[in-house]
Amino acid sequence: MAQLRNLDFTDIYVRTDSQDISRYSPTPRRGASVPRNLRVPEEFDEEITVLRGMLSRQQDDDFSLEFDGMRMRGSRCSLFADQRWVALRRLPMDPPRLSELGFRPEVLTEFLSWGRRTGLVVIGGATRVGKTTTAVGILTEFLHTFGGVAFTIEDPIEYYLQGEHGDAGYCFQRQVQEDPEWGEALKTALRWAPRYIFLGEVRTSAAAERLLRAATSDHLVICTVHGGSVEQTLGAILQSARAELGETAAPLLADGLCAVVHQSLPNGRPNVRILTTDPTGADPVRTAVRSGKLHMLGTQISQQAILRKQGAEDTDAGTRAAARITAQPGARGPQPAKKKGWLFS
Repeated sequence: MAQLRNLDFTDIYVRTDSQDISRYSPTPRRGASVPRNLRVPEEFDEEITVLRGMLSRQQDDDFSLEFDGMRMRGSRCSLFADQRWVALRRLPMDPPRLSELGFRPEVLTEFLSWGRRTGLVVIGGATRVGKTTTAVGILTEFLHTFGGVAFTIEDPIEYYLQGEHGDAGYCFQRQVQEDPEWGEALKTALRWAPRYIFLGEVRTSAAAERLLRAATSDHLVICTVHGGSVEQTLGAILQSARAELGETAAPLLADGLCAVVHQSLPNGRPNVRILTTDPTGADPVRTAVRSGKLHMLGTQISQQAILRKQGAEDTDAGTRAAARITAQPGARGPQPAKKKGWLFS
């Protein structure tokens, strides 16, 4: 019997109300313009039958499971003609390390600079572009680098983070299922004195309201949101929070915002647009958010990207110059390269 874990897939689709065919999406390859969806080869039929039995007994619509040495996130749905299917996303068994996700060096430097800040970090993007993977990568990097306590709230839990991270970091994980649980779970998280809070997805207005309050009370809060751009991602949080906070939502978001990342996944590699706020509290980004003029943020995103790239180029140039100086007789050794702008403070 062929083992399903040997099939190269990111997503697999199993019909649970009959022995109909199953489909899968192979791991994206660089240069592939269109994702493919294929029929699962017949050699895996026996394992699919066993998996189908497990899925038929599953009570929740959104869940995670382990099968044949794999960890998968599942979503169950009733479709046209009373067909019942489950979509499964294959997950790595170990939490991702940020340095292994394919981000450019200047982006990694930017991410790491948020680890000592407080406020809200939002990871936005379309479905299945790796928002959670990036958020978890950032969180685990913070725990390894800076230590402290992290508390996650997820539905379902995708990566096993519970336990020690590095020499001085520890993570607690809580899984919630019903929408009313999100706000209450955030309230509970604050009592655990966490340095970092990770919210798997902002789903309710109560969660959005407590999310903003947590971000303005000396925590660093990381969350994921569906959004088509940086502006739309912020707009989604703002719209949800307004149901609870009214006109105070925008000022609260402006005060608590640390950064927004909008992620896409062209050719299987992450591409991001980043918007950050000035840690001192006075900058055009907060002004635009406070006034609700999110359409004005595009200029700031572009300007920050230029500064970030210039900073990376200056660092590279300084490193090369230092290497040349050190190679000369009587050289004093490398001098630290200065990075431009508050983005790297």
